[in-house]
Amino acid sequence: MPLTQLLPAELLLSILSHLSPSFFTSDIRRLTVSKTWHPLAWSVLVRHLHLTHTSLASFAHNDAAHLRSQPHIASATIILDGTRFPPPPGGSEWSTSLTPNLTALAGSLHRSRGLRALTLKARALDREERSRASLTAPPLASLLEIKHLTSLELDTGTCRVEMAGAGGVHLCAAVAGLLPSLRRLRCRMERICERLLGAEDEAEGGTKLPALQEVVVNLSLSELSEEFVSYRHARGCEGAGHGNSIVGLREGMESQALVLARRMGKGGKVRVISHTLPELDLFAFDAVAGEEEEEGEVEVRRVRLWNNLEWAADGDEADEEDMGGR
Repeated sequence: MPLTQLLPAELLLSILSHLSPSFFTSDIRRLTVSKTWHPLAWSVLVRHLHLTHTSLASFAHNDAAHLRSQPHIASATIILDGTRFPPPPGGSEWSTSLTPNLTALAGSLHRSRGLRALTLKARALDREERSRASLTAPPLASLLEIKHLTSLELDTGTCRVEMAGAGGVHLCAAVAGLLPSLRRLRCRMERICERLLGAEDEAEGGTKLPALQEVVVNLSLSELSEEFVSYRHARGCEGAGHGNSIVGLREGMESQALVLARRMGKGGKVRVISHTLPELDLFAFDAVAGEEEEEGEVEVRRVRLWNNLEWAADGDEADEEDMGGR
C-alpha cells in the first residue's frame, strides 16, 4: 500500500507544508499523486498565492479554483509587468483586461478569511508617455477594502492609475482605512499624498494604532527607469494642495509621518524615502515612536540610503546639510 494512504491526512499535510508552491508549479503532475494527496497538495500550492498577468487571467475566471482556494490562502502576491504587454496604438489591452481580472480576484480574496498579506507590484514603462499602460482605480480600491489584512505592499511604480469613472475613489484614503488592522505597510505610487498616512482631523487625537509596526512610503522612482526623468519622483494627488511641487509633497508626507508615529506603539516607525535633485541621492526621513512610557514622544532622524531596492535598510546618519540639493 502506498505510503500516502498509510499516513493520516494531518501528518501528510504537515510534511507537505515544508514544500514551497514552486515544487508543484514546476511540475503540475505533482498535484495528482492520489485522491488523498491532491486536496492537501492544493492547499499548500495556494497558501502563498503568486499571480502574474497571465496566471491572473486564468485564475480570475475559474470559479472552481476560487472556491477550492479561499479557505487556504494566507498571502497573495500579484506581479504585473506591463513592459511585456505594450498597448497598441490608441488603446491599452493590458489595462482593459486587468480591470475585470483584478475585480474578480478581489471578490475571491474578500472571502479568503485567512488572507493576511497582500503584495501588488505593477510596472508599465514604454518609450513614449502616451503608450504607457495603466491600471484603473476601482479594482485597486476593492483590493484595499480587505479588512483582515495585516501586511500590505503596494508598488505601482511608473504605472498610471486612471481615475476616470472611479466614482470618487481616492487610493490614498483607501490605504489609510487599513491602518487600524495593519502591522506593516509599504507603498509607492506615481501619484500619492499625505492622506495615505491618516486623516487630517487625526492630527493629535486619532485612534491609537498599537499593532502598526512599520510604514514605508517611497517617493523615489529613481531606480525604475534611466529614461523617464520626469517620473523619477512621485507627484501629489490632484487637489492635495501642493500641485506638482516635489518639495511640497515631501514636506507634507514627513509632517504627517510625525503625526502617524505618535499614534503607533512603542518603537513603531514611519519612513518617507525621497531623493535629491538633480543628484538622485537617496535619503529617508524616519519618525520613530519613543520606547519610553511618556506618550507622544517621537524620535526623528534622517539617513542616507545606498540602494532603493532595500526600503527598510538602516542607512547612514545624515543631516539637512547633506540634503542641500533636495
